Amino acid sequence: MNKYDKIPPEKFEFVQRDSKIYDKKFETKPIGYFKDAMIRFSKNRTNVIATSILFVIILCTIIIPVVSTRNYEDLEEGISNLPPKVPFLENFGILDGTSKVKDQKIDLSTIDPETGLGVPSADYYTHDFIIMDTLWF
Repeated sequence: MNKYDKIPPEKFEFVQRDSKIYDKKFETKPIGYFKDAMIRFSKNRTNVIATSILFVIILCTIIIPVVSTRNYEDLEEGISNLPPKVPFLENFGILDGTSKVKDQKIDLSTIDPETGLGVPSADYYTHDFIIMDTLWF
């Protein structure tokens, strides 16, 4: 038994028994669901930046294949296993079309008599694209 069980019924009375209760009218103009969603979306800065980046990526996937002069249907087997080379980034030593290979068998016909260095004999290297001056041990 708690302390509220002994409250006499005379203490209970209706509040606003005679008056009707009405909803208040909005003082602002009502907005739609889409406009409300866009307002909430634009307040979150992370959402806006992520959507902008996603929009740029989608736009690039549409525009770049149309503008590019590269043939994307045929495989150029001579350069298919070369490391990536990006024209602007190669100046900084990033994606400059070089790769370091260690402990590879050497093609004996390509050994330079002065340095003793030769081109690796692996099947995935094309000898035409390897510059002898870049070989070192």
